[in-house]
Amino acid sequence: LVRTLTETAVDGKTHQLLQEILDLICDQTKTDFKEYKEPTIYRRINKRMDHVKVNTLEEYLNYLHANPAEIKLLCQEFLIGVTRFFRDTEAFDILKEEVLPKILAAKAEQEAIKIWVAACSTGEEAYSLAMLCWECCAEINREPLIKIFATDIDQRALDKAAKGIYPASIAKDISDERLANFFYQKGNKYIVNADIRKMVVFARHDLQKDPPFSKLDIITCRNMLIYLNPGLQKKVMAIFPYALNLNGYLLLGPSEQIGDIKPFFTEENRKWKLYRKIKENIRTQPQYGLAEYKPSFGIPARLPGKNAPVAQFDEFFIDAVAENFKITGLYIDENYQLLHGVGDITRFLKFPSKRLHFNLLKAVSKELAVILSVDIRKVLRYSQEVEPRLVVLKLGNKEQLVQITIRPVELDKNEPRLILILLQEIGQTGTNLPPAETLPIPESDFYRQLSALELELKDAHESLHLTVEDLSTANEELQSTNEELMSSNEELQSSNEEMQSLNEELHTVNSEHQLKIKELQELNEDLD
Repeated sequence: LVRTLTETAVDGKTHQLLQEILDLICDQTKTDFKEYKEPTIYRRINKRMDHVKVNTLEEYLNYLHANPAEIKLLCQEFLIGVTRFFRDTEAFDILKEEVLPKILAAKAEQEAIKIWVAACSTGEEAYSLAMLCWECCAEINREPLIKIFATDIDQRALDKAAKGIYPASIAKDISDERLANFFYQKGNKYIVNADIRKMVVFARHDLQKDPPFSKLDIITCRNMLIYLNPGLQKKVMAIFPYALNLNGYLLLGPSEQIGDIKPFFTEENRKWKLYRKIKENIRTQPQYGLAEYKPSFGIPARLPGKNAPVAQFDEFFIDAVAENFKITGLYIDENYQLLHGVGDITRFLKFPSKRLHFNLLKAVSKELAVILSVDIRKVLRYSQEVEPRLVVLKLGNKEQLVQITIRPVELDKNEPRLILILLQEIGQTGTNLPPAETLPIPESDFYRQLSALELELKDAHESLHLTVEDLSTANEELQSTNEELMSSNEELQSSNEEMQSLNEELHTVNSEHQLKIKELQELNEDLD
């Protein structure tokens, strides 16, 4: 079955069955795996299919419907929690010797260090960082004001991490000195001491939809991105520049790439994927599914003693702002069709008495249409707000100074693109007002000249476009080769972690077998 799912093309029916399985998991566990890499998903499903002894995806889907408990077991199968204390020792040495001393030096005496360990699994990495922070503070005789936020989508792993109880086998990853300083032993278990435990806060957090922490000094997100599709990788990576302080550090897994957020960081260590933030990222705050993440503050949907819903109060507020500040708002689609207006739209829009239309450029004056046409095209092309401009327009019988702001409206990716146009009347023209652009008189000669210039611009643009396409083709070929290598590397890394997880399971089973053998031997000796 693994060969069927991973080595051959997946047909439409197989893909549909897979989506139904992932929908079942999402409905029951609120965890969405649709953007995880399919080869990994297929391998984990195959493992559960072998366990419950079914042969096809369709049979397994029916089994899931008949056995809801299997859904949670499959979800747990997807959550590959391979981790250990001080994993990749050299990376942690760099954090202790280079990163933490710099952060402590930049902090005031009573200012806390804030660290986020994303995808923390059972907590080993978070506690490792806590130990490093404690040691660095002790070296400079400073109170360890450390707050580590350790998050994951696996609640079972978080519960285990919060207990801080680990098997005796961790001794091979932790020095005797650290075991003595930060753990106490109880039977064949090691338990994290209270000083380290109180530095770490464990919480369930889904990087796909939950808002991030902010004002952080360090973020570690290691060996989680390798399981995600490129689109979700980019979405998750966009969180990190927003969440980090300037000169904060980001540590990724050795097989992971920084991607599109590279302009905001400088590389501190190439081998261990350590980066430092050097540029703020104010205008690109990541978007989240806030409909799914609404903290409740106990505010009633209606005000006490009133029948009007909150939405109606919002409308009153918007209308009052529009009237008091003389702002007119117009929503249009990418075809320039008017969809909605706020404020006194009749100040700018004139509709004919016959053959009613809703095209913005036909509803405004010719001089305003020229400006709006240029700026709207810029917004559609670059998907960002254009610089506001001041212009003089004749409104009624008076010349008015008007500020024009045009910006895109951010909706779901499946929704059509919308544009918001804000027209604010600053006042009548006069010496005390800021300078405005001089608008051309709408004469036929002007429009003929404008058309000729637009044709020239179009020819130049097409010529430039051809050149850019040639360069893009060569660049895409190189990028495709690079991505194939990166993908292969990530697949190897994720397969290696799965093998390591399987090895740990086999080790546990082997230990149990050894124990049983010992018991049988003792029983035989007693019988003899």
